[in-house]
Amino acid sequence: MEGDTRTQPPFESFTFMTFETPQGRSLFRMSLAGDMYELHVEQGSAANPAVKFTRTVPRETARKLKDRLGELGVFSWDEAPQASPRDNLAQWSLALVFKKDVFSVEARGTNMVPAHFDDVLEELYQLDFPRPAAPKEPEAPVFDGMPFDMGAMQNLFGADGPNAYAFEQMQEALETMRTDPARFQQMMRDEFRALPVEQQEAFINALASTGMASRAWWERFLRGE
Repeated sequence: MEGDTRTQPPFESFTFMTFETPQGRSLFRMSLAGDMYELHVEQGSAANPAVKFTRTVPRETARKLKDRLGELGVFSWDEAPQASPRDNLAQWSLALVFKKDVFSVEARGTNMVPAHFDDVLEELYQLDFPRPAAPKEPEAPVFDGMPFDMGAMQNLFGADGPNAYAFEQMQEALETMRTDPARFQQMMRDEFRALPVEQQEAFINALASTGMASRAWWERFLRGE
């Protein structure tokens, strides 16, 4: 009779690699080492990798990973999922060796990924596989503590906006708002002061309607009071 499968190693090795621009190559490997598993993570080219860490984990950690991979359907992933020929900026590969030269699972691809791919990544992140840094959102210009809402400003000054007549060059002004907030503020004040009084009032009302700030704030911003 065979021994209890719970006492046997769940697999000999599991390797997962990603390559993304501009992050580069990241590799995760968990391999049997006596009664433990060696967990190895590195980044950089295969020829000159930078090792993030190497440590040992108990068999139970490897067993939980194997069970979770099974739940996510990894063992039935296509050997080579269809990839788009137009884009090779992202690449990934997976190899799970249950017993060398007897049974293994391999899969690879680019931007086309199988079902539950992100869930597999989450499992690896919990084992300290490097999580990609979230892209930084561009900072909105801030005046006296109030960030400008670009969408609201574009809606207000677009071709169909309520005050399209006020600024014929508003697209250029919006770009200035992004790159030089102080200059943008002065431009708005100059344009505002050139308007007839009734149009100044309508303009302030329209700005206040965006919800970005109160009418009193816009009065101070435009009149410099």
